[in-house]
Amino acid sequence: MEGEKPAVICNVEAEAALIGGMMMDNDQIERVAGIVKVEDFSDPLLGRVFKTICYLRNTGEAANPVTLQDYFADEKTVEYRSPTDGKLQTFHLIQFLISLCAPVLMLNVVSMAEQVRMLATMRRAAERADEMIHSLRSLSYDDDMTVEQVVSSAAASLLSEIEHISAVKVQRASTIMGKVRERQNRTLNSGAAGLECRHLPELTDLLGPLEPEQMTILAGRPGMGKSLVAQSIAWGVARNGHPTMFISEELGEEALGMRLAADITHAMGEPVAFRDIIRGSLTHNDLLTIDAAAEKVDGLPLYMVAPKNRSIDEMEARIAQTNAALRRKGQKLALVIVDYLQLLKVAGKSRMDPR
Repeated sequence: MEGEKPAVICNVEAEAALIGGMMMDNDQIERVAGIVKVEDFSDPLLGRVFKTICYLRNTGEAANPVTLQDYFADEKTVEYRSPTDGKLQTFHLIQFLISLCAPVLMLNVVSMAEQVRMLATMRRAAERADEMIHSLRSLSYDDDMTVEQVVSSAAASLLSEIEHISAVKVQRASTIMGKVRERQNRTLNSGAAGLECRHLPELTDLLGPLEPEQMTILAGRPGMGKSLVAQSIAWGVARNGHPTMFISEELGEEALGMRLAADITHAMGEPVAFRDIIRGSLTHNDLLTIDAAAEKVDGLPLYMVAPKNRSIDEMEARIAQTNAALRRKGQKLALVIVDYLQLLKVAGKSRMDPR
């Protein structure tokens, strides 16, 4: 209802049970610490207890109600809102810590930690959305930020929160070496180790396929053809059925179209000279060849954007929008090419990001 305070996305019972489980079985502390962080706890007191438990473990000490109370010496009593009835109650510190252990019998601590982390991510995402709504409502005509910039900044913030869902795991060296076998199996199943541009076989033979989840930088002096090569890679990868996005911060749509037309007609065996395209001296047959090339490209999963002078946040938002549309078809972007990184702007400070 209007005027009511929205419910906080959290499960204080799960947070309390997680703390109790860590005290009951200290061997679970490292596993939990790899999943959740102090700021993931909605209850500040439980967050402080979690931080102290991790500290004790790192120093080689046992973490239990008796050892923990020494680190809260200034607090003989604590106020804690019961997750069952919501009432604020006063406990002696040792009594409070013991009470956290009492209900813990057979608890899957890792699953509980994952739930706490997931709820924390949802909570922060909701906060980012509220900030966006507030910024849009307070936006004025003389404001330096546009509506698009506010929404793009919010989208980037939401994406950064979602990325934290996957915890980084420390692996044994033998496990990492096992990735070689996984790669070989993946190569045998897919027929390729990565993304190949068969349009430029010499380049693929020289450098190998583009590796998934890696950033590849193409460098060279001005005027050496970096943009043209990058564009050829983009449509060559898309030609193999891999959804590809090409973001040009340097060229506009017309310049992109001219280069693409020359490149694809050449690949078709009916080359239309770029100099004729740029001079506007195309023959009727040239135009028909370019039309045929456009039809050929129309069926490829190739998405081109020429935003010019946009920020990194806006670029990330555009990528996320394209990926969301592809996911509805059961696909996702396999390759994103940015031409070129130096031209991207870092969004300035705003009400949504005071850092």
